[in-house]
Amino acid sequence: MVGHCATPKMTTPTEVKVYDKDGDLILRVGPTETLYQTCSRSLARKSLVFERMLFGKFAESRPAVGDWVVDLPEDDTRAMGLFLAMVHVQFDRIPRPLPLASLYALLTLTNKHDASAIVRGFGRSWIAPLQNFVQDYRLLGVAWELGDSIVFSKMMRAMIENSVVGSDDQLHFDHGLGPHPFPLEDFVYLRPTRLIEMIEEGRQSLIGVALWTLTTGLNIRTGSSIVYECRYLVQTQSAENHRCCCTILGSLVKILAHEGLSLETICGEDAFRHSLRKFRRILRDSKIFALHPECEKSIAKVLWDGAMQMDKVCEEKCERINVRFW
Repeated sequence: MVGHCATPKMTTPTEVKVYDKDGDLILRVGPTETLYQTCSRSLARKSLVFERMLFGKFAESRPAVGDWVVDLPEDDTRAMGLFLAMVHVQFDRIPRPLPLASLYALLTLTNKHDASAIVRGFGRSWIAPLQNFVQDYRLLGVAWELGDSIVFSKMMRAMIENSVVGSDDQLHFDHGLGPHPFPLEDFVYLRPTRLIEMIEEGRQSLIGVALWTLTTGLNIRTGSSIVYECRYLVQTQSAENHRCCCTILGSLVKILAHEGLSLETICGEDAFRHSLRKFRRILRDSKIFALHPECEKSIAKVLWDGAMQMDKVCEEKCERINVRFW
């Protein structure tokens, strides 16, 4: 089981966090061994895990003599305090608004103890102030555990667009909160089933649109060399056309280089190791120069249409994601 029964250390009343002054059970939680006084029956009513642990034939059940103390060394102390406040209807002990880190820790705890139903009644009011924290992977876990499909889709879109392929060939979430993207394999608690697969599928859909924009929309041919063919002039072999092609291609190469990209890596097999949101922004906001106004205008439309199509495909992909919450 998740805990074990133990003899309490010598303590004074001030060392115990009391949630039920008549409570028959002491929980000793976390590496700090914080003590909580609670009611075993109240706890069991809210958690199937605690019900089995405390009233089944396990070491944590009530001892024949002495105080009833159960050790939970792996649990988060603050999350346990929030959980017990809900169990004992002491909502004045729960901060408002509840920070994302605290809500994530609380739901991790309640998920472990099969008690998340107690939180879901307050889920919408707690997650509403946090729904724009899309740079934090924990919001996805919170939305999944609370069954909020709107926030879940919003977070899935952020992850599909902002994930990158790292040097280890694994997906990392480029959250922008620190110097390095977050490895999605390290997303352990409250991670939705098939998360990595869903993100990879979404990325492949957007990559298809991006490649079409470059190779077909812009008429860039790939092979031993990168060539742009001007498709807007009748005199395809003229020197003027050649200068126009060089101007366009040079402009595009310079824009990509500024973002740490190149046509070779984008059009090659290692395509799009970078953020797809970055590439969509390049398509949407970049100004490609050309010798001929006709070329410049047509290219601007192709890039804009490509960016809008990437946006549409990503939205549709996230709407179609079928996840069973609970």
